[in-house]
Amino acid sequence: VSTQSTGDFLAYIRYETDLEATRKERVALLKIKGKHTVSDHSIVKSILSLYRKAVKKFRGYMPLWDQYIAFAQEANVSKTMTKIFASALQMHPESVEIWVKSARWELDQLQNPSSARALFLRALRFNKTSLSLWLAYFEMELEVADKLASKRLELADTFVEGSEEGLSVFSGAIAISVFKYAVKECTLSAIDVFNFYQLAVKYSDRLEAVQTFIYDFVCQPEMLVDAYNFFVAKAAEAIKGFSPTSPSAVASIESCMRELNVALSSNNDSLSSTLISSVMNVLYVLMEAVKKDEEMVKLVSAKMNRIFQSAQENSCMTAELYLQWFNLNAQNTAKQSEILNSALQRFPESVELQKLELSATKSTDFSQVKATILGKLSYKGSQFDAVLAEIFACDAASCNYLLDMAYASIKYCRPVKECINYVLKHDSLEALLTLVDTSRLQAPFLMVLITCLMDSNLIAKPSVVKFLSKVTIFCSSTFKNDVDLSLLLAKASLIAGDLEMLTRVSSQSAQLEAFNRKFEELKASFY
Repeated sequence: VSTQSTGDFLAYIRYETDLEATRKERVALLKIKGKHTVSDHSIVKSILSLYRKAVKKFRGYMPLWDQYIAFAQEANVSKTMTKIFASALQMHPESVEIWVKSARWELDQLQNPSSARALFLRALRFNKTSLSLWLAYFEMELEVADKLASKRLELADTFVEGSEEGLSVFSGAIAISVFKYAVKECTLSAIDVFNFYQLAVKYSDRLEAVQTFIYDFVCQPEMLVDAYNFFVAKAAEAIKGFSPTSPSAVASIESCMRELNVALSSNNDSLSSTLISSVMNVLYVLMEAVKKDEEMVKLVSAKMNRIFQSAQENSCMTAELYLQWFNLNAQNTAKQSEILNSALQRFPESVELQKLELSATKSTDFSQVKATILGKLSYKGSQFDAVLAEIFACDAASCNYLLDMAYASIKYCRPVKECINYVLKHDSLEALLTLVDTSRLQAPFLMVLITCLMDSNLIAKPSVVKFLSKVTIFCSSTFKNDVDLSLLLAKASLIAGDLEMLTRVSSQSAQLEAFNRKFEELKASFY
């Protein structure tokens, strides 16, 4: 159903709603008091009637039902609400939101926990794997048990006060049963369980048994694969809104550290990179909160260093974790060097780690940078190209070390335009063309090289034309099926005005259908 088909109803309802708001304002302005009259209810009845007709015609349109229920709740029409919920649930039994609203209405407005419980049980017949529904039902049972425990309301007909059964209800036995069934019906993660736990914490004064039960459940190794996430979430909750000046600051930190220690030891005595990352996220939040307290910062840093060290010993560090560890020790260059060496041994092709290595050596001896770069030019893959691009991207003055590195990169045919542009800027075109080793030529490098020559407006120079002719002959046997390279050579020959090279390129790639189509488009753009 489109929203446009309900537009007339909604426009009429808005008009009536605005009219009712105006009536209330006039009554307040004129200070009219006394018995209720027909006008006090007639507009509300008219709006409800419009909604009733609208949902009857557009039964499947959920936003209309949501507005209908919201208006009826705001108008507090108790007698009508039950019928509205019944109609809505008959049409949309899969709507968890409506089931929850209906049950909460029974509990909050009608003070009828039995009806609310019955509604939740009916809802679970249709939506037994809905986590949000189980959470809402669990919270309702906690709330009911808390009220019973605090007021001991009219239990004589059902439970004998002082009996074991009565005491179990007061301690939240039904809520515990709900949690057990939720575990059975849903595949709960540790964070899902933590959401149940958080609800139990709200009523921990009188229902500590529920909180204890969930905590003991998580502590059983076979129950949750990611149990550590529960304890990490508890640690994060312990320092939520943390203030160093708060009287409970020390207790919050102790609680946080205690839960993190449990998390680190809960993963079947083995660490994982995911666990370490989760723990570090919490500790970084704590570090930020205590940054003005030097002693506390030292304590947290020491804790983080110990965890990183343990993770390294257990071979569960990632390149990202090594970067975090490196940055944590910004004031200790010796430690940073040790961390970086270990990281590069484990992840030699990590771009970020290589950038750190280069930045670290630049500050001491640039010749070491050159040695590092030259030692890695034979690496395959594009990771190292990003490192080279960053080095030559800056508009640096001519430097023998940089030129040597650029020369070597071009000789190895690294497809890095920044290296080529650096040589063009700080040496000469002839030097560049001399450097290119045709025995090592690769398609990615050729495309970058030709693009740089075109961008530099050097493509028409005789030395370049001669070079490109040589490349074209080379490509006719080696890269004859590379459509993109052939098109780029054709474009270069058009710009240079070399018809001989253009003819050679077009003839050697004429059998490629994709080339022919794009070549015609290329020529059309030039002529």
